[in-house]
Amino acid sequence: MICLATEPLLVRDHNGRLVDFEASELETTLAELFRELGFSGVWMAEDITATIEDKIRSCTATPPARTDMERLVVTLLQTLGFPDVAQLYEQRLPPAPLPEEDMRPWDRPTLTRILEEHLPLVPTQCCRLAERCEAALLRMDLQEVSERFVISLAIHLLRNGASHADTSTAAPSFWRARLSSEARTALSSGVLRLLPLNNIFPVARLNVNLPRLVELHCGGWLSLLSLPTAVQTAVPLAVEILTKIREDLAKSNPFMADGIPSLRIPHLETTLTELGTTSPEEQKEIRRLLVFLLQQETAKAPFPIQLIL
Repeated sequence: MICLATEPLLVRDHNGRLVDFEASELETTLAELFRELGFSGVWMAEDITATIEDKIRSCTATPPARTDMERLVVTLLQTLGFPDVAQLYEQRLPPAPLPEEDMRPWDRPTLTRILEEHLPLVPTQCCRLAERCEAALLRMDLQEVSERFVISLAIHLLRNGASHADTSTAAPSFWRARLSSEARTALSSGVLRLLPLNNIFPVARLNVNLPRLVELHCGGWLSLLSLPTAVQTAVPLAVEILTKIREDLAKSNPFMADGIPSLRIPHLETTLTELGTTSPEEQKEIRRLLVFLLQQETAKAPFPIQLIL
């Protein structure tokens, strides 16, 4: 399965109008808050922003409300162990309406729906987490619950299921030792860059540095003729890296191993302009070729990969 995502990211404002979601602005804001509170691991700003982007892209039927995504940022920060950052971020948001505390009967489909709406998890992960929530509610003999209680319960189960690992640093890179020399070179040369992994919502995300790829594999000149060889060299190495990471995730945290990894070429239009392709027609042709080549190579992976350009 190939999931192809394209920019821009759309959300609904308070009037229901579709507006762009400024991911770079969110990342900058979060990084500033982490630094303000003395956290050295500001890479979490990038991880949280990418998680929000993926959540927005997963809402294929109806774009989510911007306020819901802002609340999800707060939830992520709290879940990952940064309540102080969450508090500062929340202070920058418009006042939120009081949460509904209606106590309602529950069943597993209801639990699954709540988790799908409020957590950055794929459906299979939501189903598994709903089973764990169901078991906990049965043990507590609770016949009725509020949505906020369900979310809090799920976060508690996630944090306890992460082996009490420290989420303030990237996950150990056991997979690196099992990579081919070519894959390690692709990482060390900067052609491929792995975004940090957190231990509670671990999803592998690889960025392709297109200028570096062109420099090393196209003789510094981007063209429709030189691009195929370069992509066909780099993408199989990306698939190899994602495969090793998924294998380690399945061993260390089987419950969260179903997340869909992504292969990204960030800021493609800007990058193409910087590489000298200023003609809109030429940029369109290069983008079309990139999509074709990426789909062709990632289709060989035994798991779905989301392509983000």
